[in-house]
Amino acid sequence: MIEYTVPAVTWAVFPCNRTEVSDVEMRIVNEWQLTSGYKLLNTGYDTGEMKSQAPDMEVHGQDDEAEVWVAVNKDKR
Repeated sequence: MIEYTVPAVTWAVFPCNRTEVSDVEMRIVNEWQLTSGYKLLNTGYDTGEMKSQAPDMEVHGQDDEAEVWVAVNKDKR
């Protein structure tokens, strides 16, 4: 087992079902970030050349519950 310290950042949290996690992740990158007023800290989703400032996380709860957590900054455009 490896210990990893998650940096303190602002997280956007998206509740969903376990079967929806992949779809939610794609919609965050392709839809939500474009109109949200937030910028994803991680880049390279579209090219596969990821540059990560914090981990994207999936949190699985009871039964079919899940959440997708992505690190964000307020967009200053």
